[in-house]
Amino acid sequence: MGTIRLLLMMPLAVAALVALPGRTAQVGAASRPLAMGMGMGAVTIGPITAGAYRLTLEIGPRRPMYTQAQYARLHPTTGELMLGGTMTMGSGAMVMGMGAVNRHLELRIQDGRALRVVTTALVSIAYQPVVGMGMMAIRPQVVPVATMIDIGGGMASFHYGNNIALAAQTTYRITARVNNRATAIFTVRFAR
Repeated sequence: MGTIRLLLMMPLAVAALVALPGRTAQVGAASRPLAMGMGMGAVTIGPITAGAYRLTLEIGPRRPMYTQAQYARLHPTTGELMLGGTMTMGSGAMVMGMGAVNRHLELRIQDGRALRVVTTALVSIAYQPVVGMGMMAIRPQVVPVATMIDIGGGMASFHYGNNIALAAQTTYRITARVNNRATAIFTVRFAR
């Protein structure tokens, strides 16, 4: 079994996609992670195959998130409608004092065969800065995973994720695990 390497070209960003045998897929290489500027809109990585699933990671500016009660009361036309889980405001202790930037992270999951949106998965997502040799590793930060849809997007926009805090000038490794059977590792660098 060999390793498949594919270089993806994206506007203002470059990512290397590495599909490894088995159930783990890795996106991004330490030498060439996906670079994102603060002024950019959302950047999408994928879909990639991990186990029986197709996973797509999107990271963009922090999005307003509404509970179903708030949505019924306020009638917003943009943002995220939470179907379950907990909302965070993007406060990650590991980036305090390092120029934290609020981002919205979402993971879309499709069944690899039928290409249907998966709405009942057990999902865990964690992120951590990639540090150089000789530096003390920083513990992964666990994302409180909420299930949500884009307002106006219907169930086709169903995804897992939350608002998180990521610092500029930092490379992150984002690990997503689905149903304890499939894992994808994404590497993303925030340029500024």
